[in-house]
Amino acid sequence: MDHLRGSLLNHEDDVYQLLPLLDHDSIRLMIVHPSSNDETVTCTLETANLSTEPQYSALSYTWGPPTQQAEQRGMTSKRIHPISLNGTQCLVTENLFHFLRFAASNSKPGPWWIDAVCINQADVLERNQQVLRMTDVYASAFQVVVWLGEEEEYTNLAVRIIKAFGSIKLKELFRIDPLRPSVGTVVLANETVGLSIDKYSCEALFWFYRRSWFTRIWVLQERALARQLAFQCGSRAVAREDLLNIAIYLSNSNWTHVRLGRPMDPDSDLVSAPIISGIKSALAVLVFRLQKNASCGSRFLTAILLSRHCRSSNPRDKIYGLLGLLDSAREAKPFNTISPDYRRTIPEVYLQATKLLLESAEDLLILSTVVDRTHKEVDDLPSWVPDYSVTSTTGIWCATERGYRPAKGLQAYWHVGDASSSLSLCASRLDTISQVGESKHELMHERRGEKLLSIVANMKDAYMAGQSKIEALWRTLIVDSWAEENAMEGYLWGKYESPAPEFVEEQFGEWLAWTAARWLHQEQRSTKTQDSSKASQKTIVLLNRLCESDGGALLHPVEDIYEMVERPDLLDTFCGSGLFRLYQTLFVQIPHARFFTTKMSYMGMGPLSLQDGDSVWLVPGSRTLFVLRDRPGVNRFEFVGDCYVHGVMQGQAAEDLKPNIEMIELE
Repeated sequence: MDHLRGSLLNHEDDVYQLLPLLDHDSIRLMIVHPSSNDETVTCTLETANLSTEPQYSALSYTWGPPTQQAEQRGMTSKRIHPISLNGTQCLVTENLFHFLRFAASNSKPGPWWIDAVCINQADVLERNQQVLRMTDVYASAFQVVVWLGEEEEYTNLAVRIIKAFGSIKLKELFRIDPLRPSVGTVVLANETVGLSIDKYSCEALFWFYRRSWFTRIWVLQERALARQLAFQCGSRAVAREDLLNIAIYLSNSNWTHVRLGRPMDPDSDLVSAPIISGIKSALAVLVFRLQKNASCGSRFLTAILLSRHCRSSNPRDKIYGLLGLLDSAREAKPFNTISPDYRRTIPEVYLQATKLLLESAEDLLILSTVVDRTHKEVDDLPSWVPDYSVTSTTGIWCATERGYRPAKGLQAYWHVGDASSSLSLCASRLDTISQVGESKHELMHERRGEKLLSIVANMKDAYMAGQSKIEALWRTLIVDSWAEENAMEGYLWGKYESPAPEFVEEQFGEWLAWTAARWLHQEQRSTKTQDSSKASQKTIVLLNRLCESDGGALLHPVEDIYEMVERPDLLDTFCGSGLFRLYQTLFVQIPHARFFTTKMSYMGMGPLSLQDGDSVWLVPGSRTLFVLRDRPGVNRFEFVGDCYVHGVMQGQAAEDLKPNIEMIELE
């Protein structure tokens, strides 16, 4: 078999040798001949020139398995399926073969531009040259057809729901609450849709958005450059507008808290990273197109922010796969200095991209994309250089844009030397971290909150600016920001407003009661040891102290909480009421953060790996504060991450504390 494949590959080379690409605008196009035979596909390859404006369609697809189910069935990205190309047997991947078979049986001859066939993959020089031309290839195509893969068991139901939702205007969608918390089935409130959305429908929708095409880095430019965009999933066509509408709705409604009909169960984790990635991917190009008149640096930064959830087999492509989005602006300095070069190491590529962004940027936003060290996958990066290969977002600002201006009115300065891997910038040491509490994950999933409760219980009742420590706590945990669910512009750009309105505190009392009851319930379910009993008693004592403090009137009495622990039916009823739903939604917007307080008694949320003794810095040009860690040498630091400190995010420190600005080095 291996010998057969080797001979086939040699014959493939003959096909390309007979159809050379003679100049810069030369491409190959492919005709798929109609056939009802599912076992064979016959195609013809021919050359064309972009300067003559040929009419063709470009295919956007994944080389590997399009779904998790296909991968489980053994599908790979290997070229194992033979097709006839100009009378010669050639090999293509299984997913591409499925598309070619669909095109042949449905009289869709093309011409098609398909990278795996129209580029000689065995010719490295040609492949590199054609990769640089892919921007023009997709922009010149009559249409870009997205092949999502063959249908799965859930596909028909998912497409029916998508089309049904597509019949409703977007503004009307936001008036639909998919949950009736008193029952175990999700029911659509708007009868005009004509569908009853049960737990299986939820699963079908979310599996649909988990298709791997949605998370490919290269599809961003393929979609952004398309004149027309058509989606095909097996035999089912899906309109782009319908996919976009339901992606907006799913991301911005109570659907994000549904798992098999159980509302607001944080342990369900239905909306896991791959699903959210798929939904965000459907929205990313729309946001990018809205910035078409922005500067090259701004467009590149926007592309990076929107593509963090995307995946690539080669980590370098998290940068190289976005260059095509810069269009002709890429010819200007400094972006004319970067081009795909797979001989460079991953740290070199990421450092070069970050330097270019800082050189062209108006602020230090790119530093807020640095992920916590617990999430990093690429070694040997300077602490201030983002690991672009990581698909999760851990920063305070970049999880969802906030309207912070901590260094308002202060002059910014930063510099990166050509041969340097350190970043010089102006900054002022604001405070030092003194106590570290639980992370949000620990609060919600490991059901622990003793450190946080103890820290807050031992603080003075009055925080600052007339706020109680209870108000400061609920604002800090949600980094004092919020967004209305139907704030369309705010959602599309990921913008939240700060400060959060007063009525949010009413839900904080409900949320804390529900959260504390779950902590205590978990402790009771664990082994009946003396230590667990002491832990429960300490939690109760701390909750009592909070209730008795200034501002504690909004909290539930501990007796009520303990009754829910003793009676699981009350806890289920309380959970089903959804009275804390808004606060929980705001709380989970930034899942990778840890509570802390400072020597000056500020509360804050910061990186997971922050420690006692780390310092909080005010940096002109940054939209957040930074947590830094001392390194050997004068004014040399490790960048730990960005952070929120309650009470200083709108320039109060810059105005009141008269910060001492100094030059520091991040390594």
